Amino acid sequence: FLSLSDKQKQQVEMPTFPCHECSMTFTNVVQMKRHAMSGECSGHQKSLEESRKLLNRVKYEFDFFNDGKSGDIGVYTWKMNGIEGGHHSPGGLGSLGVFFLNMKKNEGVVVFKEGTGETSCDFFCSLLYASLGVSCPQIRILPSPEHKELLDTLKEIPFTEVGAADNLQQQRAQKAGGVLMSFQKGFTLKDPRAAEMLKSPAGHVLLEDIGRVVALDMLVNNFDRSPFIWDHEGNANNIMFSTDCDNVHAIDNTTAAVNDSDGITRYTDRVKDGVLEALQGTRGPHSEKLINYIETWTGLQLSDAQVYKLMSGVASMSQRLCDVDLMGVWQDASAVLSKETSLQNAKDSDVNIAFLSTVQTAFREACGKE
Repeated sequence: FLSLSDKQKQQVEMPTFPCHECSMTFTNVVQMKRHAMSGECSGHQKSLEESRKLLNRVKYEFDFFNDGKSGDIGVYTWKMNGIEGGHHSPGGLGSLGVFFLNMKKNEGVVVFKEGTGETSCDFFCSLLYASLGVSCPQIRILPSPEHKELLDTLKEIPFTEVGAADNLQQQRAQKAGGVLMSFQKGFTLKDPRAAEMLKSPAGHVLLEDIGRVVALDMLVNNFDRSPFIWDHEGNANNIMFSTDCDNVHAIDNTTAAVNDSDGITRYTDRVKDGVLEALQGTRGPHSEKLINYIETWTGLQLSDAQVYKLMSGVASMSQRLCDVDLMGVWQDASAVLSKETSLQNAKDSDVNIAFLSTVQTAFREACGKE
């Protein structure tokens, strides 16, 4: 045991807990937290105010899919008009989804999407599909300053679900960059209205449009839509019908290269078989899968005339794809991607032009042009 004199001489230092915003210290954590929450510390006042704002946020009330209209995605148009509110639409497995933003003054809706490893390919396909007359979302890659300002703005606006855009304030989202895309009001092949559209006088034109999209998907190996030459049941969410102009709108367009030689051979053989079925008007295994896909989701029984229009769409677009200037579209995409953008990791080399050229050769062979 220590003697009394030794105890008196021993200096025992008690732990202290400093406030990180001012010079005050406290003997325990409870006192420090009370100080932070009291509002007496000027350093904590800003964070307290932000917390109160978060607690008092209200939901944004707007029916984007029935009342929304297409807005201008031009440079800083969203800033000039202001953004009234937003809605987050979650994506499928592995997807970050998209953010629908309704501009003030009834200036319409634009769509924000975070940058990913596929954004370069998505951008290339938006140019390619549009150049061939296929209705699809326009994409504008955001420069870094505009991207930062947009994320700052989204922090302040209401969403249909409180906190839906909070993840955009994380460092990961800041570094990912992003794009603005055009908004199209409509519904997918899964919607009961799709069957009514296909039975309408415009139905034959719509089926031909679907066929044209399928042919383009073969060129770029955009497999996440129809099952035509692919080994799955198809994704009916990626065929939209526009309510504004009664046409087919292709969404989520991208390209996925096959890299091994055996895989490329198998893929191009399927492409040629699919194109030949369309050109010859035969109901082979590929066309049967496409017909079944549409009938399954719409509940329709396609007539011979309807099947003919569907496959003639595949055939007519296949003929056009033999001569499309892939390198010219790639150069247009490269001109944008080579500039300073918010997409730090996006490169024009993400688009495998050699693979696309090989598939184009398969189209030419099937069409008798090679």
